[in-house]
Amino acid sequence: MEFSDVIKARRSIRQFTSRAVSAGEIMKLIDAAISAPNACNMQSWHFYVVTDKAVKARLAEEKTVAEWATTAPVIFVVCTAADKICERFGDVGEKLFAIQDTAAAIENILLCAADMGLGGCFMGAFDKEKCKNIVGIKDGHKPIAMVPVGEPANILPPRPRNPIESAVTFVGDAEEGSYRDAETVYRRYEVKNVNQPNAVFENADLSNSKFINVVFDGSSFENCSFENCDIDNKK
Repeated sequence: MEFSDVIKARRSIRQFTSRAVSAGEIMKLIDAAISAPNACNMQSWHFYVVTDKAVKARLAEEKTVAEWATTAPVIFVVCTAADKICERFGDVGEKLFAIQDTAAAIENILLCAADMGLGGCFMGAFDKEKCKNIVGIKDGHKPIAMVPVGEPANILPPRPRNPIESAVTFVGDAEEGSYRDAETVYRRYEVKNVNQPNAVFENADLSNSKFINVVFDGSSFENCSFENCDIDNKK
């Protein structure tokens, strides 16, 4: 897949099929994670790869994280390992640089997953203390995020993003308006001339979207918003 397509394909996936993620796929995801940019190449991170069903069951039973996350075949618990960077930079090493390192690694995991036809979700809302106890996280490792990864159970449309003019400030001598009017993939979700039978859309905000010559035979839409949609020749 072209890199630009990988970026567009990535979604926050919260529902997975029963397909396992192979050891080879997990190693590719780990390799992507540790290839991420990081401060002074100190690699202030540590990754716990959770595939044990009993451990995932405990995470669910003790309400450590949203239950759906524990249905993923693999969960990456991404931690900072900030001792060395703290020795060099003090608090800013732990509270900024190490956090930035883990965020870059997580994005690499998510993009690599998308490239392999998998999906994941960057989760910061979980009980850190319960996670440390259940997963067996060592002293000196601080859980920052959980990233469940698996095969997506459905195809999600891209979420809307703010237009360029509200998200970006250009500082330079570019001609006025040369960027402002540029189209981006996020300005509007648009599908043309696609045969998409048996697709599943759940909790999808499709407001302001446009569908032209799209076949939805056997597809289902549950709790979706179609406000201000344009639908031409829908089947």
